[in-house]
Amino acid sequence: MFSPDADGIHRAPLKENGVNACRDTDCGTKEAAVHLGRTLPSLLDEGCEFDDTLPATINDHITHGQWQSWTLAELRQTAEDIALGLQQHQNLQDSQKEAFGEETLYPRAALWMDSNATFVMADVGCLLAQFITVPVSPEQPLKTTEYILKETAAKVLFVSKAKQIEPLLPKIPSLSKLRLIVVVEPSSPDSKEGLEELRWSLPETIEIDSLVELVQQAKWTPARAQSLRAALSPTDVATIVYTLTGSGQFLGAMITHENLAGSALAAFSTLPCLRKGANEVALSFLPLHHIFARGFVYGALSYGQNLYFSTPRLVMRHLRELKPTVFYTVPRLLEKVYEGWLSAPKKLKGAFSKPKKTAWAWAWKLAQAYQLDNPQSPQYRLQLALARRSVLRPLRNLFGGRLACFITGGAALPAEVMTLLSAAGLNICQGYGLTEASSTLSFTRRQWSRAGTVGVPMPGVELALAPDGEVMVRSPYVMQGYYRHPKETRAALEPNGWLHTGDLGKFSTDGLLTLTGYKKHLFKLSIGEYVAPVSVERSLKRSPLIKDALVIGPGRKFCGVLIFPDVEALTAQLTLSPLDLSQSFEPLMSQPQVVTAYQALVDHVNKDLPFWSTVKRFQLVSAGIADERLALFRQASRAEVYLAFAEEIEQLYQSSSTTQTIPQATTAKTQSMPEAPILSSTEGRLHHV
Repeated sequence: MFSPDADGIHRAPLKENGVNACRDTDCGTKEAAVHLGRTLPSLLDEGCEFDDTLPATINDHITHGQWQSWTLAELRQTAEDIALGLQQHQNLQDSQKEAFGEETLYPRAALWMDSNATFVMADVGCLLAQFITVPVSPEQPLKTTEYILKETAAKVLFVSKAKQIEPLLPKIPSLSKLRLIVVVEPSSPDSKEGLEELRWSLPETIEIDSLVELVQQAKWTPARAQSLRAALSPTDVATIVYTLTGSGQFLGAMITHENLAGSALAAFSTLPCLRKGANEVALSFLPLHHIFARGFVYGALSYGQNLYFSTPRLVMRHLRELKPTVFYTVPRLLEKVYEGWLSAPKKLKGAFSKPKKTAWAWAWKLAQAYQLDNPQSPQYRLQLALARRSVLRPLRNLFGGRLACFITGGAALPAEVMTLLSAAGLNICQGYGLTEASSTLSFTRRQWSRAGTVGVPMPGVELALAPDGEVMVRSPYVMQGYYRHPKETRAALEPNGWLHTGDLGKFSTDGLLTLTGYKKHLFKLSIGEYVAPVSVERSLKRSPLIKDALVIGPGRKFCGVLIFPDVEALTAQLTLSPLDLSQSFEPLMSQPQVVTAYQALVDHVNKDLPFWSTVKRFQLVSAGIADERLALFRQASRAEVYLAFAEEIEQLYQSSSTTQTIPQATTAKTQSMPEAPILSSTEGRLHHV
């Protein structure tokens, strides 16, 4: 059992104690900056307290620059109506707690929805009705969605659009516990007709209603609304969030109200850039089926901030349009800004291009010398101030010009990206966390900011290193366990409360954490999504044409793979082809017929993967040349193997002539995500009159 020495445990800096102390006396903690004893709906209630002055709003983008807005009070009213509609629905009258080990759990409601305000309404509404919410990404393969719905025995399924149901129809008879499907899209003659058609396609045990129809069933009274809250306990499981394991298996982390609410409030209370009230404008384009985005949404609700939901395709436009004070993002977007900055001199033309390039080089040199946690000379600070007002100013304007801070997580932010943007005067809070710990564990802030690190623990979190360098965590935000997987729970959670993160790290002498790799067989892309490389490699190696495969991509924007062909099997397959099989490896592997054969193998594996895990590029590598390094592959850590194949990996990501790219048909769906559906301006408010 892991039991670190007291000196080996890292906690939030003592200087932070007392920041935003608990708002009541029975919060159940002795630490001033730790907030326990909250339910998630209570955070929305706190945000509604700010409505007396300037009402905060939650906003969805519609189209052509139009936004659909709800005040937080309207959001709460709609959530209450959803809760009462669920409680009073005839198909859900048998929704009782069920035994789960030594505990009993409330019934489950799956949110197979786009990431927008209606997701939040459904989430809060289900929680108030004592349903455990299970977020499911619309981008997941259908078989993953089916697996989650089956394992959680979901009784209610919320969807953004009616057409989402069509591919699921053949699977619905196997979802024996499902009783109600709620379609959020606005009611119209066409959509009503579509719902009627779906009703005829569903088993008699399953009802399908629009969100409008559901809330119309609610019989709202102040007493009923109050009784919803009185029935909740902070220690109840609020949500089951599925996360990927190294074997490619999905496990559901059971997270209580107190876990997630406490984590969100601890993070918000410690960040000096986050303020209360509707003068603050928060913008997010992150998926709400991830715990990182969801935690910060609840924090923003608690603080009574204006909250806007954008999309990956429109977020840069919305940054300039809305001029937010807070922006939630993932490293990939910031990396793209960095890449644009580096390429800027190449685009300068005309009579004044030479002095502009000189000014750019001067500002770039200053930016490279910038140190977040080390005040520099007065001369440097003066030059940097001049650079910020001139050459570096467009970087700030790109994000609207009012940002108090970026909050970035989900993957590691390259040190050079953080250094440039910080030198430009943009405040970046880089965080580290995981689903099993209700998102955030540590982040950079104030004097504890250093590029390349993930800062220091936040209040309530204890971090320590196991003998092999694995980061261990103990906190009141750690999950209760994996749903219906006691064996995996015991492997992840020590009896004394320490959680294995599967990440490797080290601490600096002043307590800042740097992540150095992965112990678990997983890695994260810079877009914040996990990839299970072993399962992809195993699928590829089922083909006799592939001797070995190495999936790559930690910290990159997409997955690639180095494929080591079995040349004997390949030549046997090509015996009847007109190709000259006596050619050396490189000429043979560049033949269109050979490339097409391996492309087909990659396409076959891709079809069962989430879009972010699909292999976008592959490179054929001679197994004979790489034999010694392949032997290392079977003995060493994945990080060491990546170092051994560093040259081939760089070639792949630089799109060299020997790198094969999967056709556009395979990658098109990753270029942009669809617009989120929203309620119409008349039917979207749905609040009690």
